Amino acid sequence: MNRRIRSSMRLVLAPLLALPLVATASRADDTKLVTTRDGTTPLGGWPLDMSPDGLHVLFKSNSSDYVDDDTNGLEDLFVRDLDSGTVERVNVADDESESSSGGIQFQFDGSISADGRFVAFATEAKLDAADNSGKDVYLRDRVDGTTVLVSHSPAKLGIFRHSFYPRVTPDGSFVVFTSAVPNLVSGDGNNGWDVFEWERATGAITMVSTDSTGKQLPQSYLGTPCVTADGKTVAFPIWTHAPYTINTVVKDLVTGTLEQVDGNEAGDAFANQSWPASMTPDGRFVLLYTVDPLVAADGNRKRDGYVRDRQLGTIERVTLGAGMRELVNDQTPVGMSDDARRIAFQSIADASGDDTNGVLDGFVFDRDSGAALRVTLRMDGRELHFGSAVSKLSADGRRALYFSTSDVLQRDLGDIPATWTNFGTGFDGRFGTPTITLDAPPRRSTRVSVQVGNSSGLYAASVVFVGFASASLPTSLGGTLLVDPFTSLFLPLTPLGGEISFTVPTDGELPGLHLYLQALEIDPWAAKGVSFTPGLDATIGD
Repeated sequence: MNRRIRSSMRLVLAPLLALPLVATASRADDTKLVTTRDGTTPLGGWPLDMSPDGLHVLFKSNSSDYVDDDTNGLEDLFVRDLDSGTVERVNVADDESESSSGGIQFQFDGSISADGRFVAFATEAKLDAADNSGKDVYLRDRVDGTTVLVSHSPAKLGIFRHSFYPRVTPDGSFVVFTSAVPNLVSGDGNNGWDVFEWERATGAITMVSTDSTGKQLPQSYLGTPCVTADGKTVAFPIWTHAPYTINTVVKDLVTGTLEQVDGNEAGDAFANQSWPASMTPDGRFVLLYTVDPLVAADGNRKRDGYVRDRQLGTIERVTLGAGMRELVNDQTPVGMSDDARRIAFQSIADASGDDTNGVLDGFVFDRDSGAALRVTLRMDGRELHFGSAVSKLSADGRRALYFSTSDVLQRDLGDIPATWTNFGTGFDGRFGTPTITLDAPPRRSTRVSVQVGNSSGLYAASVVFVGFASASLPTSLGGTLLVDPFTSLFLPLTPLGGEISFTVPTDGELPGLHLYLQALEIDPWAAKGVSFTPGLDATIGD
């Protein structure tokens, strides 16, 4: 709650936009169908990764209709260029021959570089004659048309030795991955899972999962490692047996230092089990998840996501509902923007405040504004009635990749229309029910007035309730409270009414911010001395 933009928001709007709720305002043109060849026909697939600018999307699919020469009848890996509309299959050998001995494994087992040129992926297919183990990691260069075996094993070890979870750096220079193959480097003696880094320029493989002295750790836990843009810092989970714990650590490959980052806010304990989900390109922020409460306010005893600021040494829970509400279900974070402001996560809980389907949905939580936007909607903006999942955020946090109805969609979180409407029923005063309206759509950088009518016809006083959720609570004064109030404002009324004006911030707000208002007026002629306006439901837009 002490974030910079949130503080400035309070100062500017004082406090009309504090702790707002997000409405799922959506238009058909803010969502793109990714899993299509002609731009309109859905062919099906599952999202794996997206370039930081959101223009290149990596996905897998069983469909044989994406490219003309797909005859293997297997699950394949594709890259869609959203600018040109082209689709290219990437799990092919140097000679462009297709996979015939296996498909892509695991839902999130692939990674794409910033410009879309390099794709790291894991497959059980043999795309190189030197591939002599089970599932292996490859790097495809889409410009040169080459496919390189990354997890190269010098000697055959059998089909049950696998390599998984590759992550490629933005420039394609390094690939980090998890492997149980024991002879990728000399001295691997733990017979378990380890984390490695492969350098494209030299083909050299380095074991990452070692301590500051270079000694091999007991075992890494099978999970996706995260790597910084320069390839010099890697976050990954480690598994120890006595006592049994899984902890998130960060390794500096230059200095060799190993830092455990799943400590609580008091600095006196670590999580019993945690896993990394993402790391910012500079390595400052690490997104991880755990059931263990790492902040005092965590009382749900459910899986939650946390952001660790390695520079300040702070930790913050980030899988919250609109208005910083604690959620009562398990939440799984999957990614964040490069500034760690916006967090993508999945939950059955109603994080946005208007989620009524009771199934898994994907959300984006904004740490500065306290907004939570539901991403996983149909192309026409309606909610889904079966589970869906968000898988990736763009670098600026404004584009989200998700799965819906067996297809992959990308939603633009910007360009949400500004709207307002009244809801509920007010309570009459002397001259009927007082009104509450806006004089203009609440777009960013515009001046907007909340206008309250007068039911008494005299100079009077009123109170405006501001909240982040609607309510329906009959009061002893005869009206119904339609807002769950976070704060209230005193507003004097002339016989013609009164108004409160504010300027919607130009930047720093997640589009779709949603807040509720209602006014109570002192009216001696009302049944119990007061009248109520209807509620006002406002959605902040671009």
